[in-house]
Amino acid sequence: MTKLNNKTNTEINNKEKTSFLTFLYVGNTDAVFSEDTRRVFIINLFTSVGVLFTLPLGVVSIWQGKLLLGVSLLVIAILYSLNHIYLRRTHNHKLCGYFVIYPLYVLMIYLVYSGGVNGTGHVWIYCIPAVALFLHGMKRGLIELTLFTLALILVMYFMDSRFSEFGYHETLKSRILFSFIVVVFLSGIYEYSMSRFNQELKETTTKLKS
Repeated sequence: MTKLNNKTNTEINNKEKTSFLTFLYVGNTDAVFSEDTRRVFIINLFTSVGVLFTLPLGVVSIWQGKLLLGVSLLVIAILYSLNHIYLRRTHNHKLCGYFVIYPLYVLMIYLVYSGGVNGTGHVWIYCIPAVALFLHGMKRGLIELTLFTLALILVMYFMDSRFSEFGYHETLKSRILFSFIVVVFLSGIYEYSMSRFNQELKETTTKLKS
């Protein structure tokens, strides 16, 4: 009886694991080590995490009377949900990657400008480097991150942002920029090492097949 129960539990766990992987791989669990499938998996993971955070935070913001912030977060949640549906139908990870990163750029700039909830908007910008470098690679990713950093400088130093309203010290702005650049640098090292590893893995696989 115990063996039967263990077997049943194992089968249920395997089914749950398969269903979860099918969701993340948007229906395709074959050739999980291919580059395209890996990108589909990661992009879908990004969108899922995005929805899990922006949807409840958007609802809470509207409940607290922060209408514009709440609507912005809900729009991102809806866009990411539609992105998952499109990715499931087409597996077009390149286009879906655009719909992950560019709305995220806009949202982060808005959070820094508006202050978000009680002046905490700037703490979210550190998720940008890893996402940008994974989706667009080292060269394009670093170019976009440079432009994003310039946009941060513009918003914090040359626009009427709300940093002063929350009683922050003036040096916080420079610390945000410096720490963001450090995260970009570390994310770049990781992405470079991963790309080299994947390239060497492909070359080794090709040699073994030939």
